[in-house]
This record gives sequence, C-alpha cells and structure tokens, in this order.
Amino acid sequence: MIRKALTFCLFLFLINQSFANEKNRWFYSTTMTFSQATIENGVILSKTTNPNAVREQICQQLHFAIGQLNATSSAPALGSTLKIELNDVKPAGEDLHRIEYRATFLVGLGNAHPLSQSVELIIPGRADSEGIQQFYATYVKSCGLAYEEGVDTFFFYFRPDKPTCTVRTDPQAPFIVRIPMSLAPIAFSVPHVVPRYETVWADRTLRATLYFEKTHPKLPSGGDEFYTLLTQAYGTPLRTSTVDYGDFKFVRAFFKTLPGNLDVSIFNITKGNAKTLGRGKRFLRFLYRSMRHSDLIAYNGHSGYGKKVRNFAELVSHYSSNRYKLVYLNGCDTFSYINNSLFKSRTQMDVITTGLAAYVTQMPAYSLQLIQSLIEKKDKFDELLAKIPLGSPALMGNQPPGAVTK
Repeated sequence: MIRKALTFCLFLFLINQSFANEKNRWFYSTTMTFSQATIENGVILSKTTNPNAVREQICQQLHFAIGQLNATSSAPALGSTLKIELNDVKPAGEDLHRIEYRATFLVGLGNAHPLSQSVELIIPGRADSEGIQQFYATYVKSCGLAYEEGVDTFFFYFRPDKPTCTVRTDPQAPFIVRIPMSLAPIAFSVPHVVPRYETVWADRTLRATLYFEKTHPKLPSGGDEFYTLLTQAYGTPLRTSTVDYGDFKFVRAFFKTLPGNLDVSIFNITKGNAKTLGRGKRFLRFLYRSMRHSDLIAYNGHSGYGKKVRNFAELVSHYSSNRYKLVYLNGCDTFSYINNSLFKSRTQMDVITTGLAAYVTQMPAYSLQLIQSLIEKKDKFDELLAKIPLGSPALMGNQPPGAVTK
C-alpha cells in the first residue's frame, strides 16, 4: 500500500508539472482563507538520489501535513498544487542521502482556528517503506488517533500535538524532521460569483448524475435515501427506468420543474467502487451516457484517503463533454486529495470539494440541495456553500483558454 501511495505521488508530480492551464485556476471558500505555503529548507533522508523517486518520497512525507493541519480545521491542497524543487544532496551514512528541497502548495486555513505566519511541520525523516514502518511503529500509540487504520494511512491520523505525544518537546525524538513552513495570504480572482445558470438551462433541461457508494455495511444506501428525498421535493416522476446488477443499481428519473425538465441518473453502488466497477463495460456504458452531458455530477462516499475520489475524478475528466459542469466531490478531505487530472480536458468546471471530514448522513440531502439551487437559479456561490456547510466546502475552478465567460 505504501508503494501505491508513492506511485500516486509520482503521478501527481507529473500531472502538476505538465498542467498547462494552472494560471487559470482559482479557489473560493466561505469557511477557509487561502495561503501559499512555502518550505524553503525541506529535508528528507533517502537511499536513492533518483530525482523522480526522491520527489515521490517527499510527496509522501508531506502527506503527514494533512492530519496536522486538519487538527486546526485547515487543509493542504497537495493533490493539485504541490511543487517540489530538489537542492543539495549529501551523504548521511548507512547508505542514506540527506536531500534538501524547496516545496510550495496552497493551504486552506480554517477561519475558526487561524494559524500564525509560520508553522512547524513534524514529519517522517524517511518516507520510503522502511522509513514509514519505523515511524509508524514508534509513534502509533503515543501520537496516533485511536481509530487509526494502519501504517498505510497513518499520515492522516498522526497528531504531534496529542497530549501523550512528546515529539514537539523532545529534541531527541527519532525518525522525524522538523520543517518550518511559512504561510503568505493569497487572494484569487473568481471569474464568476454564481454557477453558470444560463449555460445549464440553455436547452431547458437540467441533467444530473449522482453517484453513491455504500459507506458502511450497516448503513442504508445513500442512493435510495436520495431518491426518496427527490420524489418528496418534486413529486412522482414523469417516467423512470431501473436496472439492478447486484453490485450497482442504476435509476433514471424525469421530472417537470418551472425552468424546464429535470433528468436525474442515480448510481447506487452496493459492492466495489468506481475503479473496480470500471473494469466492466456495463458500468462504464451507463456512466458514460449519464456523465457526458450532465450539468451536475456528484460523488458521495468515502474518499479512500484519496484513491477512491481520484478514480472517480478520472472518469469525470475522461467522459465529460466540453459543456460546463458543476462537480461535487463529497468525501473526506477531497480538497487535499484531488489532483489536476480532473482539469486536463477543456471542460469548464466548478468543483466543490471538502476541506475536512464529510458527513455521510448529509450526503443525500446535500446532493438534493445542489439540484434545488440549480433549479431556483438565485444562489451565489457563498449562499450555495452555506447550504452545504459540513465538511468545510471549498470551491476550485478552471477557466480554459477560449471558454465562454458570460
């Protein structure tokens, strides 16, 4: 699993370095302010000096900032904004090299827990498999949250400020490095303050694709609850179609609303996820037909510490047409995990992410709220985000060259 995480980090680096439209990116939130995080004197110990391998390990090392910043209601956008520059390499003994680097990335700072202009990150000195194993074995009991899930995900649960954790006060604490990180406020120019209602309703039909993964064996399906809420809000559908393949159920329902037609496709995943189901042509056929012309696409489920939500985002990018889309990635910490592959097409998107933990019980209601806002056509982004507040929502958007801005 650590090897898979490192592979993702290499993929992240290549995507971010080659992303051509980064200057057209913007971020917006009502619960967070944004700062540019800069690490001028980063240090990592590694057995390799291969540049790509070292960048992989630095990426994995910096993932330990996610849990530390979450503790202050803040979140680093590592997936979409991390940049790494390698500097000096020196021998460190025991076949290790001491490698210095510079790194930058965006951080969303929680309004409720403002941070100072400089933060000390406490992270593993080594981030290869052996180093992470050592770090985990040393600190899991004293510095990990009680519900941590093992070495692969310890980056999310490591808390150096936990009362039983002494790494901040013990200068001899092993297997760690202390890295100063400066924070400089940054403001983004938001090209539009409302979703593109005119574009959504240009053909007098709102098309929505809602994807729900089962979050717990004992919890009811989010897709079924969403459909119940949908019919309570808009009455009996004009027509429906349903197919159940066991591992997923697909429901399509049509409604009449004041602005025009409402065409809703619901994917109710009972077994597997977007990646495992994506190996079958049947699932992809339904997803392609639904996503391609959708105005609203919503993911509801566990983020899988980044893996699940990135797999879904890949499908969104691959199957989307060039028409405008509002995308909602409602899983834990999707602001930190989502990478720029979502924006590799020329599709113009406004993407709502979560800076902190998502709330499973609110997923059906929040998806319905987005549909209602698109139908009512009056909410600005600040009003829209205020209606789905749990999880600290943050908006990220792109403005591809030549895109229509009206």
